[in-house]
Amino acid sequence: MNIKNIFLYIACFVMVVPSLFFFFKTNEIEGFKSENQAPLEFNKKRPFEMFDTYFKNNFAFRNILAQQYLSFNANYSKTSSLPDKVVVGKEGWYFLGDSWNNNYSESIGVETQNVPRLNATIDRVLDMKKFCDSLGIKFYYFIPPNSHTINKKFLPVVPNKRQRNIDYIFNALKGKIVCIDARKELMAQNQNFDLYYKTDSHWNSNGAFIGTQKMLSTLKKDFPNINLLDKNNYTISVKTINQMDLTKMLNEYADEKVFKYKAKVKPNFVETLDTINKVPLRRVKNDKYSYKGIFFRDSYFEHVLQFTDNTFNEILYISSPIFDKQRIAAEKPDFVVFEIIERNSTFSGVKIE
Repeated sequence: MNIKNIFLYIACFVMVVPSLFFFFKTNEIEGFKSENQAPLEFNKKRPFEMFDTYFKNNFAFRNILAQQYLSFNANYSKTSSLPDKVVVGKEGWYFLGDSWNNNYSESIGVETQNVPRLNATIDRVLDMKKFCDSLGIKFYYFIPPNSHTINKKFLPVVPNKRQRNIDYIFNALKGKIVCIDARKELMAQNQNFDLYYKTDSHWNSNGAFIGTQKMLSTLKKDFPNINLLDKNNYTISVKTINQMDLTKMLNEYADEKVFKYKAKVKPNFVETLDTINKVPLRRVKNDKYSYKGIFFRDSYFEHVLQFTDNTFNEILYISSPIFDKQRIAAEKPDFVVFEIIERNSTFSGVKIE
């Protein structure tokens, strides 16, 4: 048998195998059981196109092959198989790509600013402030910076110095709203230890500590009984996790240090959880402290909870970017903090797409 025939048989085998196993559910492996795809509706006018689309999405071993492809690129070629979702940086750092609100292009300064969209964001935030003012409630706008912003030296290319969206927003709101900008404090400490995860899209507890301290020091100007954070009051533990959100998308494994701050004096608060209109609510009460607040929050606030839970008399955490005026009026808090991560800042007050 000559080499030509050998390759011919191999090619035929590769083409036939997916069809032979088409009906045996060979795609159901962990991590690929559910994909974000709309149901495929049959179109009588285009049956062959419909079958072609269905076959491409369901051919035998599709998910296994895709998983192995991701692993090979991540572990051997050291490149991202999904550059639109995850960008591979320097020295083991990973960053969100452009599928997340053009996050990467905006962070390096090549994304054209959408001024009407930015101005609409500013108008919504000013409306939040106006509403709180009408009820005698203090309002604060908090944008934690992206990892791209604080760890720019690890990006694969050097960012230019053009104005970013966060600068545009803060400059427009200056003198009108109390904005909480922790970039300076984070940059000052970033040389000493990592404040963000290298393989995850969030800051770690070290970064959250600094961001929370900045937030509390800002609130303390209006509410003097607030206690600022002191690292001496916490025991810091470290554990290692080998897969975080960015490496998970690439099916890659890399050790990541996860820090946990535990108060030396056991917190004494009462926690209640609820969900109203599909929006998670979390209420914390502690008679030892003063002031009632509402925090509109996202996933970046997850590491902040370990510090704020034991700081106020009562807190209502609302996991939504939608500014719920009716709930604010009913709760009558002393203050409202609207927190939203830099990459989603243009969605302040509206549903994140």
